Amino acid sequence: RENNVVHAYIVHSDDGMDEISPFAKTNIVELKDKNINEFTINPKELGITLSNKNNLRGKNAQYNSMKIKEIYQKDAVNEFSVAVALNVAAGLIVSDKEYDFVDAFKKASNQLASGNVFQHLVKLQSK
Repeated sequence: RENNVVHAYIVHSDDGMDEISPFAKTNIVELKDKNINEFTINPKELGITLSNKNNLRGKNAQYNSMKIKEIYQKDAVNEFSVAVALNVAAGLIVSDKEYDFVDAFKKASNQLASGNVFQHLVKLQSK
């Protein structure tokens, strides 16, 4: 419990990303209650068939801002939204809000696709 860490993931994908990748297997070392567990998340096993990592690259501030908003718009399923949903799922797991990665990924994906997150973003921007 050094630094009060109770549950954490250290992630590295086979395609070199330091987050859970929608394109390649991601190796995870999990620390939970002083125990270490290693496992792999394979996007293909989650039904993810994305293949073009270049589509996930940012560009200028205007483009990046547009892509951030697009992630949260209803039914915007693309490399960005899938990558966010995968990593939100990991956050749900390590915060003990969810206990199964597949369920956490489905919940994150459904919440993004619902448009609720975008509506909340619009509401925050109007304040």
